[in-house]
This record gives sequence, C-alpha cells and structure tokens, in this order.
Amino acid sequence: MAYRGHPQMKKPYRLVFVCDAGMGSSALGASLLRRKLAEHKIIAEVKNASIDNDHIEADIIVSHINFAHQLQKKYPKTLIISLSDFMNRENYNKVVEIMQNIEQNKLNILRKENILVNCPVETSDEAILSVGKLLMDGGYVMPEYLQGMLERDHSLSV
Repeated sequence: MAYRGHPQMKKPYRLVFVCDAGMGSSALGASLLRRKLAEHKIIAEVKNASIDNDHIEADIIVSHINFAHQLQKKYPKTLIISLSDFMNRENYNKVVEIMQNIEQNKLNILRKENILVNCPVETSDEAILSVGKLLMDGGYVMPEYLQGMLERDHSLSV
C-alpha cells in the first residue's frame, strides 16, 4: 500500500474508491471502507466510481496500485492511496490509520516538539536535513520534498 500527498481537507472527507468500471471491486471496497471508517468514528463520504470519471471534488482517491501513477498525474494535489489487494481487509485498516494520522495532524499542526531553537548546525544542508527529517517524521512531507528543498537551496546559494 502506498499513499502520496497531504491535502487541506474539511469534514466530511470526500473519498472516492475507483476501479475500471466503478461497479465491482470499487463498490465492495467502498462498502468495506465505509464500515471501517464508521467503526473509528471518522466522518467521511465514501463513493465508488470508474477511474474514467472526474474526481476533482475528492479529497482522497483510493485505487488499485496499478492506477496510482495515472491518478497522481491527473490529480497531483489529491491524496492518492493505492492498494495492492482489495480483498485484503488489513489494507482497509491501513487506510483508517492514514485517516487517523490526518485527523491528528490537523489537530496538532504546530506541536511543541516541532519547534526547535538554538540548533547547532554548521551548514544550510544540515539545517535543511534536520528540519526536513522533522517534517517527514511528522507526516507533513514526502521524501521528494526534502530533496527539492536541498536543490532549491543549492540553486539559490551564492
């Protein structure tokens, strides 16, 4: 299972579970996911649909891993969660875990442990790596973001 992105979402979260036609595995997946989210008191609208439909309104798109790249290209600002097996119920627990992390991060946007002062660093790379690790550990950014921060700093440094 993989996921990418961290959108600014409002409740109820809008999830779309997609498959080829939008009637078979996505209907089953959406039904299982609705139950799992309700068990954990996560407020969300969960729909099933064909991958060919427009999903611009979705906060989160759940799909088979084979569709992940296509969806990421089409919806770069939407959280894409890709599953390797729709029948594996453990995957749905992981989706719930991601949703709980989103909820927790929304409640703790500026956590005390994320405020660092007087940090001993000698180079801008050290500072970027230190802050980047903190952001990644908190689930705020993906590893690619850290690399982008380093590249930007190197391109601007004189």
